[in-house]
Amino acid sequence: MKLEETAELIGDLQKAQSDRLGLPTFPVPPYTHPPTDHEVELANRITNNLTEMAKQANPGSLVSSEALHKAMGINLDAATFQSVHQTNFASSGFTGKPS
Repeated sequence: MKLEETAELIGDLQKAQSDRLGLPTFPVPPYTHPPTDHEVELANRITNNLTEMAKQANPGSLVSSEALHKAMGINLDAATFQSVHQTNFASSGFTGKPS
């Protein structure tokens, strides 16, 4: 199952990163050792697995509308939303009734 495989890959990546970051540092930038090819491969496999699983899920199962709005800086206060639309419709002459 992809989820179990991905969880194992994340554990492997965590160990590889801990091992690398536990090495003695350099006295000048970048101070730490760069990611190994193995770490990059693990990260790519994790990304691919998560992408495949996300494609099979409904968007609402992954993130709520509220979280998306917050991330995008959109504040949809219901009262403000309704008031803005009523004002826009009224000023456009739209009554909602057939003419």
